[in-house]
Amino acid sequence: YLKEAKELTLIIKKFNDEGGELRQYPMHRDNGAENVLWKNGEISGIIDFDNVSLSNDILVKDLAIAIQRILASDAGVIDLKKAKYFIEEYRKIRKLSIEEVELIPKLIVASYVDDFNYSYWLFINDPNRGRVKWIKENAEAAKRVWKDREMIKKKLI
Repeated sequence: YLKEAKELTLIIKKFNDEGGELRQYPMHRDNGAENVLWKNGEISGIIDFDNVSLSNDILVKDLAIAIQRILASDAGVIDLKKAKYFIEEYRKIRKLSIEEVELIPKLIVASYVDDFNYSYWLFINDPNRGRVKWIKENAEAAKRVWKDREMIKKKLI
């Protein structure tokens, strides 16, 4: 854990304040496939609002988390074709700036780092549910997306 935490800390330190001027809202933060309702091939609703954050963040963060949780493998390989389509469909409902789209890879990295920390917490505090492999998978996924961030950004714009 300590080796991965050190590597991830170095990545996070490279983040800057991009997006700080964007309007902030309460975040769902749990946009996994299990919380999306479908009807006739279209999203009909989102459930499970018990994790809505007490602090606000930019809207595109929830979009990035949805891409991470629904369109990425455990290794952090994002289905970029589906992610681009997802963003295009999202834009039909809400305007999304280039700046917001450019933030998505960094926000996905940050989400993997959050999941890395939660996986460690779960392993220590609830060993019946926590798994060492989740700690490693989240660390590797964060590093992969960080390494590929420029390519991901270009594919999504």
